[in-house]
Amino acid sequence: MRARTILVVATAAVALAGCGTKERMQEMQNVKPPAAGTPNGPGEVSGIYRSAHLGTLQLRSDGTITMIVPNGSGATNGRFTLQDGRIELQTSGCGETAGSYDVAVTGLQKPGKATLVITGVDDPCAERLKDLTQDPWVYADS
Repeated sequence: MRARTILVVATAAVALAGCGTKERMQEMQNVKPPAAGTPNGPGEVSGIYRSAHLGTLQLRSDGTITMIVPNGSGATNGRFTLQDGRIELQTSGCGETAGSYDVAVTGLQKPGKATLVITGVDDPCAERLKDLTQDPWVYADS
């Protein structure tokens, strides 16, 4: 009887410890999806996004951008500013030419759910315009 009691207590302790581990892992995770609405700065959209056409978009809080669109302009990088939902950016694939876009976040604040919807306002670089606006960009869990 005593051995059975010890076994039950030990099993309960392991189960409870496992619950805390999952919560601690979520706190340590480097994934911070954006909140729905109109972003007001680079830090509010920083992260890695993926598109339906296998594109990858990385926006960093320091205002740098990397975009890889295999069926488009390929790999490019540059700088951006973001204020009141208006993103102004320059990328290596378009030289010094800057583009202007509206950006909104939709969906749940979770990886695979939070989505950047980018709409062209003024960009003379047709390739970048297509790459950024062809598909919504979904926040990735990596």
